[in-house]
Amino acid sequence: MRPLQLIGAIGTGCVVLFVLLAGAAKLVDLAEFRRSIESLGIVPDAATPYVALVIAWIEVLAGLAWFCGLGKRVAIMVIVLLLLVFTSVFGILLAIGERPTCACLGLLARYIVLHNEGMSVVLRNFGLLTTLGIGVWLSRSSVRATHSDASSGNDTNANVLPQVPRGFSIIEVLIVIVIIGSLLSIALPALSRTRFASRRSVSEINLRSHTQIMMTYTSDFKEYFPLFMDPKASLTVLRSDNVELALSYFDAHVYWNFGIGPRYYGSAFNKVFFSPAIRADMNAHYYYSCTFVARPEYWNPSTRTDGRGQWNGTRISDVTFPSAKILLSDQTPIYELLLRRTTPSETILKRWPWTAIVTVDGAVRRVQDNEILPGYPTSDGPIQSLHTGGPTNDGMHTIDGVRGRDLAR
Repeated sequence: MRPLQLIGAIGTGCVVLFVLLAGAAKLVDLAEFRRSIESLGIVPDAATPYVALVIAWIEVLAGLAWFCGLGKRVAIMVIVLLLLVFTSVFGILLAIGERPTCACLGLLARYIVLHNEGMSVVLRNFGLLTTLGIGVWLSRSSVRATHSDASSGNDTNANVLPQVPRGFSIIEVLIVIVIIGSLLSIALPALSRTRFASRRSVSEINLRSHTQIMMTYTSDFKEYFPLFMDPKASLTVLRSDNVELALSYFDAHVYWNFGIGPRYYGSAFNKVFFSPAIRADMNAHYYYSCTFVARPEYWNPSTRTDGRGQWNGTRISDVTFPSAKILLSDQTPIYELLLRRTTPSETILKRWPWTAIVTVDGAVRRVQDNEILPGYPTSDGPIQSLHTGGPTNDGMHTIDGVRGRDLAR
């Protein structure tokens, strides 16, 4: 055996031994590994015990197959696929701001000082993949070189020629395809979950950014919140990027991007106005509460009038409960209901059991419907009743307006 071939075999053997021991340790402490998978949210809770058991056995069997010389190439491919899938899942979770941990070494983690945080796992797996790749390459390169020397007559024992690795058989390919399919069935739900979490995080960042811009607006306009509609006109014309819209007064709640976008964002079509979960449209996907464009008296049944005299701007000093008054709310669920009519509404609403909101004090949070207090019963009123119930009422028509509160606590 040539030196390079020996080095390659040792490197490959070390990685395979690591995987074999990790699989055996998982089987010994399967409960801990199962809890680790549950914490990632990769598979349904009911399937987690079976998935944990299958992964552990795959690692053990792949390691044993390699050391026993039974399907070494398939064993290497299985190990590479396992490392790639786990590394990808942890990498995506880290990219969206989560801090995953794993029990990848099972019982060994109690006796070996190793960090199991997400980044450590990614780096460790990357090192294993690199070592495995170099080991296999050195082994195969050395075998080919030996075969070439023997064929040209440089080898003293020309009758004994090293066997050049043959191609994969149909059985080996089928086995790998089955394993790939099994791993994908585990990984795809995780990827879907991480993509959803990433979009959720972007929406919350957008809400926080909008609040900062609105606070800048209030500084420029004597503490007044954005007001760009004419209460005396039946329609107000707003323009941006060669687009012109004629809007009624309370349309400000969805078209506020046209009202302040050109000046403070450079355009009404800046991407921060739109949810990353659905395609962009004319109007903002984050609703601006109607209570900021009408006086508090308009939002109390005992003091509301039918005229437009109460349609006017409000100031920061008018807000009595900054931490309980919703300024903007993410309305992605509503747009999903409108755009994906073939998907049952129960399925979409189940994906969005909460609403992302930002309050006047700049705090971004997720709240459920039962955490938001009921709004004014007839919404914008008899003149313009745009919102008559449902999720669009999240902080839109607070009783007593900016002097009231949307959150009980």
